[in-house]
Amino acid sequence: MKQLLNHKTLLILFLICGALPLLSQDIHFSQFNSSPLNLNPALTGFFTRKHRFVLNHKSQWSSVTIPYQTFSASYDTRFLLGKRKRNDMIGAGITLYRDQAGDSDFGTLQANLSVSFLKGLNNFNNHFLSFGVQTGAAQRSLNFNNLTFDDQFNGDQYDPYLTTGQKLSTDNFIYLDLSFGIHWFYQLKKRLNFSAGIAAFHLNKPSQSHLDNQNIILNPWYLIHGKAQIKVIDKIDLVPTFQLMNQGEYYEYLLGSMVKFIINEDEDDFVSVNLGLYMRYNDAGIAMLGMDYKRFNLGISYDINYSDLQNASDLRGGFEFSVIYLFGKNSKKGARKMYCPIF
Repeated sequence: MKQLLNHKTLLILFLICGALPLLSQDIHFSQFNSSPLNLNPALTGFFTRKHRFVLNHKSQWSSVTIPYQTFSASYDTRFLLGKRKRNDMIGAGITLYRDQAGDSDFGTLQANLSVSFLKGLNNFNNHFLSFGVQTGAAQRSLNFNNLTFDDQFNGDQYDPYLTTGQKLSTDNFIYLDLSFGIHWFYQLKKRLNFSAGIAAFHLNKPSQSHLDNQNIILNPWYLIHGKAQIKVIDKIDLVPTFQLMNQGEYYEYLLGSMVKFIINEDEDDFVSVNLGLYMRYNDAGIAMLGMDYKRFNLGISYDINYSDLQNASDLRGGFEFSVIYLFGKNSKKGARKMYCPIF
């Protein structure tokens, strides 16, 4: 009987994944500011230096089931628009991510191209408004061989050789995706700046079904985010941040702050140790440890689950790490320095 209940549980989880792909398969980083092209297409090209490489990995729910794994890598760059428009830039980037969940290997492999226009709002290179578009192709996949169903129970035990009456039409399909974003940034002083953005993903509402049901779509995912950097004392900055998300009938709220302990304030040799505490409402607390070292930004975090799932999760949520590397200099002669934070 226990084995039968396990099979029923797998079926329920599978049906939930089929009916609600929006909830289970949109990538979900707690260190969202450390995954800028997945946060907002308008952040493409918005950084110091000429090039940026970002790597993210998240592993979660290992205490409940086979861990959900998410990998993401991105590269972006920016181009100045000439001497007369030193403050205006074009950003371009590419993102590749892989998300895999549960016993069925329910996964997404997606590649996106991003383009942005960064408009300088004054002549001091400290006030910007940017617009970004992101488009790409994704493959959804599912391993039917790893699924078990009630009608494969022969009365005494589970029999994998019994056929199932479940109507499963395809184990993978490809769809196109379209997203858009806006981002605002204003730096008042060297260690005092504010930024905010709005992004909308899956605007084309791509069809999502392994059951040949065209009525199952990936609902648009709307996101609002904000961040500030505020000098508290000589070597300590406070970096409060928030993120609000909505997709269909689902909402998520995340807010918290990081404290930067600055060791070397020189721009070319900047070093700081970063500690952060965040809360994802009604879901998890997040502890973060990071470091800025010259052109590297490193971060590790852990989600402490306190939702209704905590009896099964034993408070264990997910481990995550991020790496950001900035390199190169703008070759355009006469170009002014762009004052913006390291993302």
